[in-house]
Amino acid sequence: MPRKFIPPTSLRKGHTLMLRTCVRDSEGRLTAHGGFIWPAHGPVECPDWKPTKACGNGLHGYCGTSTSGDGGTSTSGDGGTSTSGDGGTSTSGDGGIIQIKWWDDKEGRYRITTGYVGEDGIEANTKYHLVDTKFVRVEPAAS
Repeated sequence: MPRKFIPPTSLRKGHTLMLRTCVRDSEGRLTAHGGFIWPAHGPVECPDWKPTKACGNGLHGYCGTSTSGDGGTSTSGDGGTSTSGDGGTSTSGDGGIIQIKWWDDKEGRYRITTGYVGEDGIEANTKYHLVDTKFVRVEPAAS
């Protein structure tokens, strides 16, 4: 019988905790893009890790849906959906979706503007906010 995984209350230098969603294959294994098999719990290692920002050669964390309240920041990973509230910002990874809620004065109700990474100039891993219901890249503050 496998040992029960008990999450640490503190981490050793060089370690991190990650939340991950996976698909269970026909044999019950937790799989990810490229056939990587994740353990059901506990430590995991990446034998082909490289310190690059490109997809592949690493472990990808949370890749699901991320939601944030009004004025908040929402970020999701590759293939995820990032939805932010009124006045917020939204960022998503490759193949992802960004959404920001806004108030429509004319109709007296909230609406959501949706953008798809790779379409209409929306880029992966880039923060956007709405200007007149259109996505506009948030430029980093000058230092």
